[in-house]
This record gives sequence, C-alpha cells and structure tokens, in this order.
Amino acid sequence: MLKNLASIFAFSCISLNTFALVIDRVEMDLRDEDQKTANTAVLKFEMSSGVRLNIPAIIQNSRRFVDDGIQATLTRINSGEAFAMAQSVSIDASQRWTLNDASPAQRCLILFTAPGYLSGGITRKSVIAHEVFHCFQFQMAGTYNGVISKPAWIFEGSAMFAGEDFVDEATPQFGEGYFQKYVSEVKPLFERTYDAYPFFLHLKKEGVNVYQLIKTLIETQVSNLDYWQIIVNNVPQDALITWGASLARNSDW
Repeated sequence: MLKNLASIFAFSCISLNTFALVIDRVEMDLRDEDQKTANTAVLKFEMSSGVRLNIPAIIQNSRRFVDDGIQATLTRINSGEAFAMAQSVSIDASQRWTLNDASPAQRCLILFTAPGYLSGGITRKSVIAHEVFHCFQFQMAGTYNGVISKPAWIFEGSAMFAGEDFVDEATPQFGEGYFQKYVSEVKPLFERTYDAYPFFLHLKKEGVNVYQLIKTLIETQVSNLDYWQIIVNNVPQDALITWGASLARNSDW
C-alpha cells in the first residue's frame, strides 16, 4: 500500500489483452479512467518483468461490497498519509470482497483513501501503478503475507519505483520528496522503505533489468544479507560502484 471492482450468481468474464475481467456483483468498469490506467500499468509491467498477471487488478472507488476486514484496514490507513491500498481478496458467501492474506492470490482489489481519491494528474497515475505493482508482487510471492513478510525496502521501494517509472518522471508528491530523503539522510538501504526507490532507479539508469531483479527478490525469502548477495550476483559491478563506491562495498548499506 502507499503512504505512503453481473449477476450475483453468475460468474461472467471477458478478456482484456492478457487478464480476465471479474464480476460477482461488481465488474471492472472499462470506461473508468482509473481502471484504464491500471490496465495500462498491467501491460507495461508484464512486458518489463516477463510475468503475466493471472489475477485481475480491480479499481473500486467506493466501499460497497467489501467486508468488515477490508473496511477496518481502509479506515486505519485513511487516518495516515496513504493514498491507496492493494489487497489480495476473494469473494465470501455474502458476495462481498474479503481479505485473502494467506492463500494464493485470486484477485487484487485497489482502493483509494480520501487523499488518493482527491489526487489527480501524474500523482494519481503513479499511485495506481504503484498499487498495481503490488498485485504483481502478490502473484510473484504467492500470497499477500508472502509480500509483506519481506523487507519494506524491497516491496515498498520497488513498488514506488514502478509507480514513478510508469509515469516516467518524479512526481512532486512522492518521487521528489523520497529522492531528497534518499540523498540527504545517512541511512542504510536495509532500513529504508518507500525512499529506497532511487536505488532501483539508479540500477535502471545503469542498464539493469530492474523488473527481473525485483521478481527474483520477491520470489525469494531470505535475510537482508542474502538479498544483497542476490543483487551483487545479478547486477554489473559498475552499477554498484557508481551507486557509491564506499557504500557498495558494505552490505549494511
């Protein structure tokens, strides 16, 4: 999530390029501009990562048809600075979206908070793409819990990178602020969250296939030091030297 979705009984689905459209009382509105942005983000990330998203990424701009667990989660993050959240969901016996944290991802529901709903322009597009990338992470890791059990510098830093990469510029609301935090705060990479995104941005500028690297990191459950070793093994040495010679040689950074 960023700090930083017919008939009741019928299961209808149509295809849109590479992913299916869901149903059960609420269907993906292909006329909705936010859903169009989400669908475009899906296609970009599929091409960049080589991963076909097999679960629909569904934008819902209301709290209708969500269960108490999702309501509570959205209420909690609404009180902070979050603009949106992505959740792995299924459909319960009452035909409501319900949290599906521990089982294989079936659908990915994206909900705006109040600040996110009021956002616009490239900020809104970056927010949507950020949450769509979480949907990819759920599939890569297998479950929602499999994603959030990883270090935040990986799952939030990479989602922030994906959102900013989608709009192809640093948004004033997020990218610029987190970039300034990244360069001004003396903090280990392992202790960062959203502000780890410039690390992934740097790797991209050095010619690294960042989405493939992120896929490897998300699919693996190891320690921070082992994640760092994966990066060292998959990234050209020059990319790490240009990141910062004194820091690149210290895996704590």
